[in-house]
Amino acid sequence: MKDKKQDKELVLAEIPKGNFKIRITVSHFNGTKLAHLREWFKDPDGNMKPGKNGLTFGSIDSFQAFVRSILVAEKKVVKALSK
Repeated sequence: MKDKKQDKELVLAEIPKGNFKIRITVSHFNGTKLAHLREWFKDPDGNMKPGKNGLTFGSIDSFQAFVRSILVAEKKVVKALSK
């Protein structure tokens, strides 16, 4: 069986969230380019580790559709909270 190869992830953004961070990253896995939105935490040794919660996008189209839906949701949330 061939070993799975994952190149180093490129961190594009980090959003603090209490004891966690939400990271937006891109990587290659088995020759596939991926975008990730995932919670990360510090282990007892102080190393950052990926958590269970997150999303992975395997295409530009799926990532862009997610971003568009977030922008639509943002407007609706702001309107709802402004009442």
